[in-house]
Amino acid sequence: MLIVAVIAVVAIAIIGVAVVMMNQGGSDDPVGPVDPVFPDLNENVILIYFSATEVTDGVADKIVDYLGCDVYRIQPMDPYTTEDLQRDVPGSRVNKEHQDPTFRPAIAGDKIDLSEYSTIILGFPIWYHQEPQIIDTFLDLYDLSGKNIAPFCTSWSAGVANARINIAHAEPDANIIKGGQFPSGFEEKEIYDWLDSVGFIKKN
Repeated sequence: MLIVAVIAVVAIAIIGVAVVMMNQGGSDDPVGPVDPVFPDLNENVILIYFSATEVTDGVADKIVDYLGCDVYRIQPMDPYTTEDLQRDVPGSRVNKEHQDPTFRPAIAGDKIDLSEYSTIILGFPIWYHQEPQIIDTFLDLYDLSGKNIAPFCTSWSAGVANARINIAHAEPDANIIKGGQFPSGFEEKEIYDWLDSVGFIKKN
């Protein structure tokens, strides 16, 4: 009987420790850490984009038509000319900027209030297989913690993967959604299919 009693006491003690650890959510919690709770994808959406040659602007127009969301276009303080964008010219503006990874082109206008938005659709062309540095300026200026970010790019070949990684590094507490890529000769259906695939709902 004594042995049975000892076993019972030990079992109760083990159960008690397990319950305490589960309540504390410790590293040994068998359930694992609680995932962060992000807002619904379709609540308070804004499209924010940079377009240098109007291709990204064209995609942005289709997204706004489809979702009926608010929109903000990132405008550089010093607009890019056709000559500035010549990446095959060694001394062009974009080549000089790219040579300095810390360079941040200034954005024109006052900062906007993003506190009311839960989801940001972030669009840009791909330069040198990543986002233009003015997008990095935007990410430096705003804390997007707790928000959903859906990136898309316009590009013939290079995808959005590298840019998506950079965005995740800049905004580690945001929910970075699967990105989309669209060529200059995009079709509307490509855009709508991407929006549908990540969970956006078309406006009525």
